Amino acid sequence: MPGPRPNEISKGHPRPTPPLYLLDGEEGPLKDEALANLLSTLLSPEAKDLDLEMVEGAEAGADQILSRVETPPFLSPRRVVVVRGTDRLSPPDKERIVDHLKSRPAPHACLILLTQRIDRRGSFFRSLQGIGKVISLRIEEARMGDWLRERARERGKTLAPEAVKAILESTGKEPNLVAGELEKLILSIGERSRIEIEDVLAQGGEGLHHIFGVVEDLGYGKLEKALAGIRILLDQGDEPLHILGMLARHLRLTAKAMEMRVTGVPPAEIGKSLKIFSSPYLGSILSQGSSLSIGSLEEGFRDLLQADLFLKSGGAWNHVALELCASKLAWPRSAGPLH
Repeated sequence: MPGPRPNEISKGHPRPTPPLYLLDGEEGPLKDEALANLLSTLLSPEAKDLDLEMVEGAEAGADQILSRVETPPFLSPRRVVVVRGTDRLSPPDKERIVDHLKSRPAPHACLILLTQRIDRRGSFFRSLQGIGKVISLRIEEARMGDWLRERARERGKTLAPEAVKAILESTGKEPNLVAGELEKLILSIGERSRIEIEDVLAQGGEGLHHIFGVVEDLGYGKLEKALAGIRILLDQGDEPLHILGMLARHLRLTAKAMEMRVTGVPPAEIGKSLKIFSSPYLGSILSQGSSLSIGSLEEGFRDLLQADLFLKSGGAWNHVALELCASKLAWPRSAGPLH
């Protein structure tokens, strides 16, 4: 999603810069982009060195966050404090921040809170909404195609209808994955203005092949081969979160296809129901599903969730966490298929 633009930031506010911005959405390149665009409207490049602070909410707590907010700026009209992991703040800390912003907002400061899954029905969100500006980075699934085409147009590119379908299918309509695939395609086609289905297949074909191979190898406990496939994907430039997301999506589709096949649903209808328009892709899903059980898939999802939480925490050694997840998926079933 394109980040906020200067005219969007002040819209609807009586003051040029509200005391608070809330950026809500999954961690990833889209959020980084939105934050960078927002910061560029609030601070000059020179001021960012001295008047911008980034803190982890759970580690800093309300005391340190508010202390930084109250510190006067040095080289610019305002000081900006960015709080990551706001979701992990304790309820008392959240209440203190809200009370401070309501009762005595610092005229020289702007607080940017980053959240991943804020409860929009909760009092914290409603209070923040009344104080400052909420920027949602979430995209409704029904709008994903339009959003993808708009994002491509902003980069001077157009997408063939089949290319749009293929990109959304291969990424599971997850915005960060969609944006990443689009960026790769834009780089791969160079000066050409239109992205065709062939470009998508050429870009993602080998990667999808390795993803399928990794899932199948893990299902049969072939850990060494699965790790080799993961390393190939990493060497090709794929991010660990992207690989994990593709593995999770593949397992999710496999589980759904298995449930439908047990009830006698024909393969063509399974593909239509799951919105899988590629025959080879559907064939891989059905073939690999025959080696797996619902119980083993559920266990696999738990392992994937643990890896997802670690990767999104921003810790180091992400590639090691991804390989550890693969080891858990394959262990202790090294002698045969998952049961």
